[in-house]
Amino acid sequence: MMDYNEAVEYLFRLRRFGRETGAQRAGRALDALSHPEQALNSIHVAGTNGKGSVCAYLSNILLELGYTVGMFTSPHLVRVNERIRLNGEMISNEDFLRLFKKVYQVSEILKEQGFDGLAFFDFIFVMSVCYYAEKKPDYVIIETGLGGRTDATAALSTKMVSVITSISLDHTEILGETIEKIAAEKAGIIMRDKPVVYWKSDDISARIIEDTAVNCNSMAYLVDEKSFQIHKLERKQIDFSLKNSYYKNSMFSIYNTAIYQTANAALALETIAVLGQVKNRETERIVSAVGRTHWEGRMEEIEHNIYVDGAHNPDGIRQFLKTAQWMKEGHKMYLLFGAVCEKDYSRMIEEICAMGGFDGFVVTQVPNHRALMLEDMRKEFEKNTDRPVYAIESVRKAYQTAKAFLGEEDLLLCAGSLYLVGAIKELIGE
Repeated sequence: MMDYNEAVEYLFRLRRFGRETGAQRAGRALDALSHPEQALNSIHVAGTNGKGSVCAYLSNILLELGYTVGMFTSPHLVRVNERIRLNGEMISNEDFLRLFKKVYQVSEILKEQGFDGLAFFDFIFVMSVCYYAEKKPDYVIIETGLGGRTDATAALSTKMVSVITSISLDHTEILGETIEKIAAEKAGIIMRDKPVVYWKSDDISARIIEDTAVNCNSMAYLVDEKSFQIHKLERKQIDFSLKNSYYKNSMFSIYNTAIYQTANAALALETIAVLGQVKNRETERIVSAVGRTHWEGRMEEIEHNIYVDGAHNPDGIRQFLKTAQWMKEGHKMYLLFGAVCEKDYSRMIEEICAMGGFDGFVVTQVPNHRALMLEDMRKEFEKNTDRPVYAIESVRKAYQTAKAFLGEEDLLLCAGSLYLVGAIKELIGE
């Protein structure tokens, strides 16, 4: 039988999609395993951007309040084990391999019966469910992979609350080419008689989420830009307060540069309130947990004045640029960019160049078979800017080249794909 490395290689060779939906494949596997998901008190998180950050805030707050917490997220940046965590710690190689073998046997039996075997995401999701069923944490936070209604995580049969982050056009070839269709897919995670907390991205998606909640007899709790107020905005600290009765006059601090993290923290804080976990004596602990939350790859400073951000679609890039614009503060700023081919890279590059804040660009090919070709990126940048554009195939050499431009107070931002973020973090780890 396979060892850990062989198991990981096997998973990476699996297809992304199949004849059936992820929910059907995962549901059939969980049924064969006697429904371990029924033992979980799950919080289900969907949305276009911000899912991982919301999960991280939720996990840290619940841990600070004394609960044991499982967290399943995707994608990983460096190691696949990052996807399955318990109390903030990645699953061990030994447990990963043991659960891989268990789920592998089920997947092979299903194939023998004429069904689809598990795809990559389904497989790891079912592994995580088995892991949490064994460990019995108080809460399990589950992030969707793609969409919601037909995602493998939709096979969850029990939920305490659903959370929907910002919604925008992404994965349109799968989820649909309109906000209405994408919002309907995301709203598909809402469970009958269970509450949903959601971010109001626009009137259309908000209406669809509200209508779905009504049809499911679910209470819907809206969070938007009016739900909180930013009091201080500095390079490495943002102070804000919420405009609701749960937290009264509490001031929250995020020790991160990203403005968009205030929205993700507000969503998590509203969810904690909906779960009934806010009591006067615990507010200080919640404030502390928010301040200590760190989610890798989201405006993360990895070296002095060098930041990586997982902005990988037009809306993510827009949020990234809001932060980049005020970070510049009269200093020179450079961008290292790499993307995958199915993203709307033309619009992303157009918006990056339109901001006018970057003094030069380095483009590189991310380490993935779906990588956008180097020449296509270079041409797109040169079409939209008169600033210098350097095309370098190797991420390692591209990173070294971009660093060489920097003076003492200059900034380097790296964005466009989480694969790029992962590759750079792996370099730093070496």
